[in-house]
Amino acid sequence: YDVNPTIYIENGEVQSFGDGLPTVVELDFQDWETLKADKDYYNSIRLLKIKYSDNNLNKSVDLSQLKSFENLDYIFIQCTFNCSPAALKQLFQNTDISTVFYLNTITE
Repeated sequence: YDVNPTIYIENGEVQSFGDGLPTVVELDFQDWETLKADKDYYNSIRLLKIKYSDNNLNKSVDLSQLKSFENLDYIFIQCTFNCSPAALKQLFQNTDISTVFYLNTITE
């Protein structure tokens, strides 16, 4: 399999897997602040994958604070509840990202 080099962030800990410059970052929404750090390895990121739970409702993020993400093209939101496009619009501020995907993954 041809796997994209990926950075995983969990509880503020950053781990990188794969060969070459990372193109994907995966994290829980609670680790959002970690993305604000000015790190060179964020420059090559094209896809940001965020796990978003109902514990984070009524919070918003300012994408203009992600200064190192020069090549970010896509944001994928994995909702652990029944989120809607309207709710996700409220989540992001100052975005010029053209494509935001989301998926509801509700477990019983």
